[in-house]
Amino acid sequence: MPRFKYPADNRDQYRGKIKFTRYKPAKPSVRLVNTLEQARANSSDTLSDVSPAGPGSTRLSGLIEGDLSKLTFKDAPYTTFHGGGFEKTDDVVELLMPAGVQIADAVNFDNKDLGVKGIMALQSAASEGGASGAQLAALAVPFGDLDNIRKMIKSDNTGAVARTLASGLAAKVGDRTASTVSSISQVAVNPNTRSVFQGVPVRKFNFAFEMKASSIVEQQNIESIVHFFRSHLYPRQITIENVPIGFEFPDRFHIKMLYDKKQVGVDFLECHLEGVNTTYNGQSQAFYNNGGFTQVDLSLMFTEVRALTQEDIQLGVTSTGRTREESITRLAFGGQDYIRNLADDIRNIVNVFQ
Repeated sequence: MPRFKYPADNRDQYRGKIKFTRYKPAKPSVRLVNTLEQARANSSDTLSDVSPAGPGSTRLSGLIEGDLSKLTFKDAPYTTFHGGGFEKTDDVVELLMPAGVQIADAVNFDNKDLGVKGIMALQSAASEGGASGAQLAALAVPFGDLDNIRKMIKSDNTGAVARTLASGLAAKVGDRTASTVSSISQVAVNPNTRSVFQGVPVRKFNFAFEMKASSIVEQQNIESIVHFFRSHLYPRQITIENVPIGFEFPDRFHIKMLYDKKQVGVDFLECHLEGVNTTYNGQSQAFYNNGGFTQVDLSLMFTEVRALTQEDIQLGVTSTGRTREESITRLAFGGQDYIRNLADDIRNIVNVFQ
Protein backbone atom coordinates (compact mmCIF):
# COMPACT_ATOMS: atom_id res chain seq x y z
CA MET A 1 0.00 0.00 0.00
CA PRO A 2 1.23 3.55 -0.72
CA ARG A 3 3.15 5.21 2.11
CA PHE A 4 4.55 8.51 0.92
CA LYS A 5 6.83 10.87 2.85
CA TYR A 6 8.25 14.29 2.15
CA PRO A 7 11.08 15.04 2.47
CA ALA A 8 12.51 11.62 1.76
CA ASP A 9 15.98 12.55 3.02
CA ASN A 10 17.16 14.09 6.31
CA ARG A 11 13.78 13.56 7.92
CA ASP A 12 15.24 13.73 11.44
CA GLN A 13 15.88 17.44 10.96
CA TYR A 14 12.14 18.08 10.75
CA ARG A 15 10.25 17.05 13.88
CA GLY A 16 6.90 18.63 13.10
CA LYS A 17 4.85 16.55 10.67
CA ILE A 18 1.27 16.10 9.57
CA LYS A 19 -0.06 12.65 8.74
CA PHE A 20 -2.96 11.75 6.43
CA THR A 21 -4.43 8.23 6.64
CA ARG A 22 -6.94 7.11 4.01
CA TYR A 23 -10.24 5.49 4.98
CA LYS A 24 -12.17 3.70 2.24
CA PRO A 25 -15.93 3.08 2.05
CA ALA A 26 -16.99 -0.28 3.46
CA LYS A 27 -19.72 -1.38 1.11
CA PRO A 28 -22.82 -2.66 2.92
CA SER A 29 -24.42 -5.92 1.90
CA VAL A 30 -27.93 -5.59 0.47
CA ARG A 31 -30.54 -8.29 0.95
CA LEU A 32 -34.21 -8.48 -0.04
CA VAL A 33 -36.60 -10.40 2.21
CA ASN A 34 -37.43 -13.72 0.61
CA THR A 35 -41.01 -14.26 1.72
CA LEU A 36 -44.22 -12.30 1.58
CA GLU A 37 -44.82 -13.01 5.27
CA GLN A 38 -41.53 -11.34 6.25
CA ALA A 39 -42.45 -8.32 4.16
CA ARG A 40 -45.80 -7.99 5.89
CA ALA A 41 -44.23 -8.44 9.32
CA ASN A 42 -41.74 -5.62 8.75
CA SER A 43 -44.10 -3.14 7.11
CA SER A 44 -47.43 -1.46 7.71
CA ASP A 45 -48.15 -1.52 3.97
CA THR A 46 -51.14 -3.47 2.73
CA LEU A 47 -50.91 -6.78 0.95
CA SER A 48 -51.80 -5.14 -2.35
CA ASP A 49 -48.87 -2.74 -1.91
CA VAL A 50 -46.49 -5.64 -1.48
CA SER A 51 -47.67 -7.65 -4.44
CA PRO A 52 -50.06 -6.36 -7.12
CA ALA A 53 -50.58 -9.97 -8.14
CA GLY A 54 -52.21 -10.68 -4.79
CA PRO A 55 -51.62 -13.51 -2.32
CA GLY A 56 -49.42 -16.28 -3.54
CA SER A 57 -47.36 -14.08 -5.85
CA THR A 58 -43.71 -15.07 -6.21
CA ARG A 59 -42.52 -11.63 -7.30
CA LEU A 60 -40.41 -11.06 -4.20
CA SER A 61 -38.90 -14.53 -4.30
CA GLY A 62 -38.06 -13.93 -7.94
CA LEU A 63 -36.12 -10.83 -6.95
CA ILE A 64 -34.13 -12.86 -4.46
CA GLU A 65 -33.00 -15.07 -7.30
CA GLY A 66 -31.45 -12.05 -8.98
CA ASP A 67 -34.15 -10.72 -11.30
CA LEU A 68 -33.47 -7.08 -10.35
CA SER A 69 -35.24 -5.81 -13.46
CA LYS A 70 -38.52 -6.41 -11.63
CA LEU A 71 -37.46 -4.31 -8.64
CA THR A 72 -39.86 -1.44 -7.95
CA PHE A 73 -40.03 1.37 -5.43
CA LYS A 74 -42.51 -0.64 -3.37
CA ASP A 75 -39.80 -3.20 -2.67
CA ALA A 76 -37.60 -0.63 -0.89
CA PRO A 77 -39.12 -1.20 2.60
CA TYR A 78 -38.25 -4.90 2.29
CA THR A 79 -34.57 -4.31 1.60
CA THR A 80 -32.07 -4.68 4.45
CA PHE A 81 -28.55 -3.27 4.63
CA HIS A 82 -25.75 -4.70 6.76
CA GLY A 83 -22.35 -3.20 7.41
CA GLY A 84 -21.21 -0.09 5.62
CA GLY A 85 -19.31 2.90 6.91
CA PHE A 86 -15.59 3.46 6.34
CA GLU A 87 -12.59 1.33 7.21
CA LYS A 88 -8.93 2.20 7.71
CA THR A 89 -6.38 1.42 5.00
CA ASP A 90 -2.59 1.27 5.04
CA ASP A 91 -2.34 4.28 2.71
CA VAL A 92 -0.50 7.06 4.54
CA VAL A 93 1.04 10.37 3.47
CA GLU A 94 3.37 12.15 5.90
CA LEU A 95 4.40 15.72 5.11
CA LEU A 96 6.20 18.51 6.92
CA MET A 97 4.02 20.56 9.22
CA PRO A 98 3.10 23.61 7.12
CA ALA A 99 3.50 27.13 8.44
CA GLY A 100 0.46 28.99 9.67
CA VAL A 101 -1.91 26.11 10.39
CA GLN A 102 -5.22 27.77 11.25
CA ILE A 103 -8.01 25.90 13.03
CA ALA A 104 -11.29 27.83 13.15
CA ASP A 105 -13.86 26.77 15.76
CA ALA A 106 -17.19 28.55 15.50
CA VAL A 107 -20.91 28.39 16.18
CA ASN A 108 -23.77 30.18 14.44
CA PHE A 109 -25.90 32.88 16.03
CA ASP A 110 -28.51 34.99 14.31
CA ASN A 111 -30.15 38.25 15.38
CA LYS A 112 -33.86 37.89 16.06
CA ASP A 113 -36.35 40.61 16.99
CA LEU A 114 -38.27 39.42 20.06
CA GLY A 115 -40.51 42.48 20.15
CA VAL A 116 -42.14 44.00 23.22
CA LYS A 117 -44.20 40.96 24.11
CA GLY A 118 -41.32 38.60 23.47
CA ILE A 119 -39.04 40.37 25.91
CA MET A 120 -41.85 40.45 28.47
CA ALA A 121 -42.24 36.69 28.17
CA LEU A 122 -38.48 36.27 28.45
CA GLN A 123 -38.36 38.30 31.64
CA SER A 124 -41.37 36.45 33.01
CA ALA A 125 -39.72 33.10 32.34
CA ALA A 126 -36.59 34.26 34.15
CA SER A 127 -38.57 35.28 37.21
CA GLU A 128 -39.56 32.94 40.03
CA GLY A 129 -43.10 32.59 38.71
CA GLY A 130 -42.01 31.59 35.19
CA ALA A 131 -43.96 32.03 31.97
CA SER A 132 -47.16 30.12 31.34
CA GLY A 133 -48.14 28.53 28.06
CA ALA A 134 -50.92 31.08 27.72
CA GLN A 135 -48.40 33.91 28.00
CA LEU A 136 -46.22 32.41 25.30
CA ALA A 137 -49.20 31.75 23.04
CA ALA A 138 -50.24 35.40 23.36
CA LEU A 139 -47.06 36.45 21.55
CA ALA A 140 -49.06 36.42 18.33
CA VAL A 141 -50.83 39.62 19.49
CA PRO A 142 -48.67 42.73 18.91
CA PHE A 143 -48.75 44.24 22.41
CA GLY A 144 -51.08 42.00 24.40
CA ASP A 145 -54.77 42.06 25.19
CA LEU A 146 -56.78 45.26 25.69
CA ASP A 147 -56.67 45.06 29.50
CA ASN A 148 -52.87 45.09 29.47
CA ILE A 149 -52.83 47.99 27.01
CA ARG A 150 -55.16 50.02 29.24
CA LYS A 151 -53.00 49.32 32.30
CA MET A 152 -49.82 50.40 30.49
CA ILE A 153 -51.40 53.66 29.30
CA LYS A 154 -52.84 54.52 32.74
CA SER A 155 -49.54 53.88 34.50
CA ASP A 156 -47.64 56.28 32.22
CA ASN A 157 -47.87 60.00 32.96
CA THR A 158 -45.61 61.15 30.09
CA GLY A 159 -47.67 59.79 27.21
CA ALA A 160 -44.63 57.96 25.83
CA VAL A 161 -46.31 54.56 26.18
CA ALA A 162 -49.35 55.66 24.20
CA ARG A 163 -47.17 57.13 21.45
CA THR A 164 -45.09 53.95 21.27
CA LEU A 165 -48.22 51.80 21.09
CA ALA A 166 -49.51 53.99 18.27
CA SER A 167 -46.23 53.53 16.35
CA GLY A 168 -46.33 49.76 16.92
CA LEU A 169 -49.88 49.46 15.66
CA ALA A 170 -49.09 51.66 12.64
CA ALA A 171 -46.26 49.26 11.73
CA LYS A 172 -48.89 46.55 11.27
CA VAL A 173 -50.55 48.65 8.59
CA GLY A 174 -47.54 49.34 6.39
CA ASP A 175 -44.11 50.96 6.18
CA ARG A 176 -45.41 54.32 4.95
CA THR A 177 -47.99 54.58 7.73
CA ALA A 178 -45.43 53.48 10.31
CA SER A 179 -42.91 56.09 9.17
CA THR A 180 -45.55 58.83 9.25
CA VAL A 181 -46.84 57.96 12.73
CA SER A 182 -43.30 57.53 14.06
CA SER A 183 -42.32 60.95 12.76
CA ILE A 184 -45.38 62.55 14.37
CA SER A 185 -45.08 60.74 17.69
CA GLN A 186 -41.28 61.12 17.79
CA VAL A 187 -40.79 57.55 19.05
CA ALA A 188 -39.65 54.24 17.55
CA VAL A 189 -40.60 50.79 18.72
CA ASN A 190 -37.69 48.91 20.30
CA PRO A 191 -37.41 45.60 18.41
CA ASN A 192 -35.58 44.03 21.38
CA THR A 193 -33.08 42.26 19.19
CA ARG A 194 -31.31 39.26 20.74
CA SER A 195 -28.69 36.82 19.50
CA VAL A 196 -30.28 33.39 19.13
CA PHE A 197 -28.19 30.22 18.77
CA GLN A 198 -28.79 28.53 15.40
CA GLY A 199 -26.40 25.59 15.22
CA VAL A 200 -22.83 24.44 14.65
CA PRO A 201 -21.15 24.65 11.23
CA VAL A 202 -18.91 21.81 10.10
CA ARG A 203 -15.25 22.78 10.36
CA LYS A 204 -13.11 23.23 7.24
CA PHE A 205 -9.32 23.17 6.94
CA ASN A 206 -6.81 24.30 4.36
CA PHE A 207 -3.23 23.00 4.41
CA ALA A 208 -0.60 24.48 2.08
CA PHE A 209 2.65 22.62 1.39
CA GLU A 210 5.75 23.78 -0.46
CA MET A 211 7.74 20.82 -1.76
CA LYS A 212 11.13 21.25 -3.43
CA ALA A 213 12.75 18.21 -4.96
CA SER A 214 16.43 17.71 -4.12
CA SER A 215 16.77 14.81 -6.57
CA ILE A 216 14.94 13.04 -9.37
CA VAL A 217 13.88 10.34 -6.90
CA GLU A 218 12.31 12.94 -4.60
CA GLN A 219 10.71 14.67 -7.59
CA GLN A 220 9.02 11.39 -8.51
CA ASN A 221 7.92 10.94 -4.89
CA ILE A 222 6.33 14.42 -4.91
CA GLU A 223 4.56 13.57 -8.15
CA SER A 224 3.17 10.41 -6.52
CA ILE A 225 1.91 12.42 -3.52
CA VAL A 226 0.01 14.83 -5.77
CA HIS A 227 -1.45 11.94 -7.77
CA PHE A 228 -2.50 10.18 -4.56
CA PHE A 229 -4.56 13.11 -3.25
CA ARG A 230 -6.05 13.91 -6.66
CA SER A 231 -7.12 10.33 -7.27
CA HIS A 232 -8.78 9.95 -3.85
CA LEU A 233 -10.54 13.30 -4.12
CA TYR A 234 -12.95 11.96 -6.75
CA PRO A 235 -15.68 9.29 -6.40
CA ARG A 236 -15.72 5.93 -8.12
CA GLN A 237 -18.23 5.59 -10.93
CA ILE A 238 -20.98 2.95 -10.96
CA THR A 239 -21.96 1.63 -14.38
CA ILE A 240 -24.31 -0.92 -15.89
CA GLU A 241 -23.23 -2.10 -19.35
CA ASN A 242 -20.98 0.97 -19.68
CA VAL A 243 -23.84 3.32 -18.76
CA PRO A 244 -22.95 5.56 -15.76
CA ILE A 245 -25.72 5.38 -13.16
CA GLY A 246 -24.14 6.63 -9.93
CA PHE A 247 -21.10 7.35 -7.78
CA GLU A 248 -19.55 5.59 -4.82
CA PHE A 249 -18.79 7.94 -1.95
CA PRO A 250 -15.21 9.33 -2.09
CA ASP A 251 -12.62 8.24 0.44
CA ARG A 252 -12.13 9.95 3.77
CA PHE A 253 -8.96 10.98 5.58
CA HIS A 254 -7.91 11.03 9.20
CA ILE A 255 -5.49 13.85 10.00
CA LYS A 256 -2.94 13.96 12.82
CA MET A 257 -0.44 16.68 13.68
CA LEU A 258 2.72 15.17 15.16
CA TYR A 259 5.90 16.31 16.88
CA ASP A 260 8.52 13.61 17.50
CA LYS A 261 5.77 11.05 16.69
CA LYS A 262 3.56 12.45 19.48
CA GLN A 263 0.17 13.91 18.60
CA VAL A 264 -0.06 17.66 19.15
CA GLY A 265 -2.63 20.34 18.48
CA VAL A 266 -6.35 19.67 18.16
CA ASP A 267 -8.20 16.45 17.38
CA PHE A 268 -9.69 16.00 13.92
CA LEU A 269 -12.70 13.96 12.98
CA GLU A 270 -12.55 12.02 9.75
CA CYS A 271 -12.51 14.47 6.87
CA HIS A 272 -13.68 14.62 3.28
CA LEU A 273 -11.14 15.99 0.82
CA GLU A 274 -12.96 18.84 -0.94
CA GLY A 275 -10.28 20.29 -3.14
CA VAL A 276 -6.69 19.92 -4.38
CA ASN A 277 -4.82 22.90 -5.84
CA THR A 278 -1.42 22.28 -7.40
CA THR A 279 1.07 24.94 -8.54
CA TYR A 280 4.12 23.79 -10.49
CA ASN A 281 7.36 25.82 -10.40
CA GLY A 282 5.73 28.79 -8.70
CA GLN A 283 9.10 30.42 -8.00
CA SER A 284 11.37 28.98 -10.69
CA GLN A 285 11.48 27.63 -14.22
CA ALA A 286 13.86 24.74 -13.56
CA PHE A 287 13.20 21.13 -14.62
CA TYR A 288 14.95 17.85 -14.16
CA ASN A 289 16.14 15.91 -17.20
CA ASN A 290 13.02 13.72 -17.08
CA GLY A 291 10.77 16.79 -17.36
CA GLY A 292 9.92 16.78 -13.67
CA PHE A 293 9.22 20.06 -11.87
CA THR A 294 11.72 21.10 -9.22
CA GLN A 295 9.04 22.70 -7.02
CA VAL A 296 5.41 21.83 -6.39
CA ASP A 297 3.05 23.81 -4.13
CA LEU A 298 0.15 21.69 -2.92
CA SER A 299 -2.99 23.03 -1.21
CA LEU A 300 -5.49 20.60 0.33
CA MET A 301 -9.01 21.58 1.44
CA PHE A 302 -10.79 19.33 3.93
CA THR A 303 -14.16 19.34 5.69
CA GLU A 304 -15.06 17.21 8.71
CA VAL A 305 -17.84 14.64 8.48
CA ARG A 306 -19.99 16.24 11.19
CA ALA A 307 -20.21 19.18 13.58
CA LEU A 308 -18.39 19.09 16.91
CA THR A 309 -19.97 19.25 20.37
CA GLN A 310 -18.67 20.33 23.76
CA GLU A 311 -18.14 16.67 24.72
CA ASP A 312 -15.85 16.22 21.72
CA ILE A 313 -13.61 19.05 22.91
CA GLN A 314 -13.60 18.05 26.58
CA LEU A 315 -13.15 14.30 26.13
CA GLY A 316 -11.48 14.13 22.71
CA VAL A 317 -12.59 12.18 19.65
CA THR A 318 -11.51 8.97 18.00
CA SER A 319 -10.48 8.71 14.37
CA THR A 320 -13.94 7.35 13.54
CA GLY A 321 -15.70 10.37 15.02
CA ARG A 322 -16.84 8.89 18.34
CA THR A 323 -16.45 10.90 21.53
CA ARG A 324 -13.74 9.36 23.75
CA GLU A 325 -14.63 8.31 27.29
CA GLU A 326 -13.09 10.42 30.03
CA SER A 327 -11.47 7.62 32.05
CA ILE A 328 -12.07 4.20 33.49
CA THR A 329 -14.03 5.87 36.29
CA ARG A 330 -16.65 6.80 33.71
CA LEU A 331 -17.20 3.11 33.12
CA ALA A 332 -17.34 2.42 36.84
CA PHE A 333 -19.58 5.30 37.80
CA GLY A 334 -21.30 6.16 34.54
CA GLY A 335 -24.36 4.17 35.48
CA GLN A 336 -26.50 1.76 33.54
CA ASP A 337 -26.88 4.07 30.54
CA TYR A 338 -23.17 3.85 29.73
CA ILE A 339 -23.09 0.07 30.10
CA ARG A 340 -26.26 -0.28 28.02
CA ASN A 341 -24.79 1.85 25.23
CA LEU A 342 -21.60 -0.19 25.30
CA ALA A 343 -23.62 -3.40 25.04
CA ASP A 344 -25.57 -1.98 22.10
CA ASP A 345 -22.33 -1.16 20.29
CA ILE A 346 -21.04 -4.69 20.79
CA ARG A 347 -24.34 -6.15 19.65
CA ASN A 348 -24.31 -4.04 16.48
CA ILE A 349 -20.80 -5.21 15.64
CA VAL A 350 -21.80 -8.84 16.12
CA ASN A 351 -24.86 -8.39 13.91
CA VAL A 352 -22.73 -7.15 11.05
CA PHE A 353 -20.84 -10.46 10.88
CA GLN A 354 -23.83 -12.75 11.29
